[in-house]
Amino acid sequence: MNHSSCLNRAALGTLLSTAILIGGCASTSPILDAHFGESVHQLNVQQRINPEASAANEAKPLGADGRTVRASSERLLESYRNPQTGEIPTVSGVGGSTGTNSNR
Repeated sequence: MNHSSCLNRAALGTLLSTAILIGGCASTSPILDAHFGESVHQLNVQQRINPEASAANEAKPLGADGRTVRASSERLLESYRNPQTGEIPTVSGVGGSTGTNSNR
């Protein structure tokens, strides 16, 4: 094998490997973009028990009236503005113990 034959093979190998590498970088984005979000939509649909439940349910939701919600919200905010200080009250004697096996 002569020197020019080796160079031709090396050039051909380099050209072939470059073509393969560039081909691996081909963009699949248009194909993927066309189906973007389909799996999420399919999972959402599969998780619904009754997709028409909101249209069929005309009853008002159970809950509190506005006055009760407002008072509750104000108590919550007040508990953050002026937190209780001191000891937290505890209940003693809970648990069904009669006290006969005391370790005093």
